Amino acid sequence: MQILFLSAHLPSPRAHQGGQKTSYHICEFLGRRHEIHLLCFGTENELAVFDHQGMEIFQSCDIVPVNQWTRLRGVFSSPQLPLSVAARTSRKFRSKLRQLTKTHRFDVVILDGTAMWQYAGDVKPVALHGGSAHDVLSQLWDRRALQAVTMWSRPALRFEAERVRRWERNILSQLDFVVPHNAKDGALLGVLDPMVQQFVIHPWVSVRLPNAPSPNEIPASEMMRKPYSAVFWGALDRNENADAIAFAVRDILPGVRHAVPEFKFFVAGCHSEAIAPITDGVPNVIRTGFVDDIGGFLAGMQVGLLPLRQGAGIKIKTLECMAAGVAVVTTPVGAEGIAASHGVHFLIGETARELASYTERLLRRPEEARQMGERARDWFASEYDFDRPMAALESFLVANSGRIAKRESSSLCAIGVCQDQPNRQRRCNQGN
Repeated sequence: MQILFLSAHLPSPRAHQGGQKTSYHICEFLGRRHEIHLLCFGTENELAVFDHQGMEIFQSCDIVPVNQWTRLRGVFSSPQLPLSVAARTSRKFRSKLRQLTKTHRFDVVILDGTAMWQYAGDVKPVALHGGSAHDVLSQLWDRRALQAVTMWSRPALRFEAERVRRWERNILSQLDFVVPHNAKDGALLGVLDPMVQQFVIHPWVSVRLPNAPSPNEIPASEMMRKPYSAVFWGALDRNENADAIAFAVRDILPGVRHAVPEFKFFVAGCHSEAIAPITDGVPNVIRTGFVDDIGGFLAGMQVGLLPLRQGAGIKIKTLECMAAGVAVVTTPVGAEGIAASHGVHFLIGETARELASYTERLLRRPEEARQMGERARDWFASEYDFDRPMAALESFLVANSGRIAKRESSSLCAIGVCQDQPNRQRRCNQGN
């Protein structure tokens, strides 16, 4: 098959954000047996750290830069679209897409990221086309409305949430399939459109599981964990992560500091300068910056404190901590889409007091933290498999792309496109 992958962000194996890595590994999996072409947007931050390592999986690769001004231009030029969708509206991108569909005969088009679904009309009915859903935008806007701090902003955010929901419902009806990255998001999309074909996959998790130790052997990672250490890991220029750090510093850490004066809270991730005003000078808080070996870094931590209140979709940072055997304290938002059990695989608190109490408990009871981390790691090893659901998706694409080709071939002949004999032979035979 020839597959065109249209992405809202720059897929890369060395990206700083988990969603970009998942997008890359979707392409890498499909590229093992098929021809993949990439057309994507690239933000200033993504382009600043981008290198070409691993990009040989693509037959062609074209990146359209996106910044604050292009986003604003998209919003003003497409007022009929929800704000977060219009921010990825681009004449340049659409022009490149049209040129690609003229010069290549794609069997499948994958629209990666909900905002990219707006381009479904540009590829229909040329190819089998579907959307990859890293999150559900209407849920994201619902949360923003619930957490609005001013009375005037709450109705505006609710209005936008409803606008997004109507758009999602309409655009889903134009897709041949959708690929949510967890079952929870699949259920939300199923409410919006019960008829759309779904293939739930697992997000790519960078932390690789260590080899199982022999009986009575303590894993090397457990011997290296820093006592009284807690960690937050993520892209720190994202609003949901900055909010989580502010929540921790303001409302959670004072209680932990009072009970465990010797503890240290490590804040790691790219663009950490964005949270410097929140963290710098705060007792017990250490801002480390970006970490290349996240698995090795997390292996040295005792507790993962992830007090997320915003955002949507599955939180890869929670999965990474669990895969590394770190005992996690998080919120319902941080745990959503993860079918593990509170009190067994992680601890979920809804208030600052609960989160502080759970963190203090695990810091003071390293053996309990170790056992919870081991259970989390075992759960991850048994439940998470990137390749198996991707294989099911690939089988669907292979089986159904031919049907789309036949449908297109019949339509072209019916409207007289096949009057030219070479064209008819080329186009019609590909549908047989």
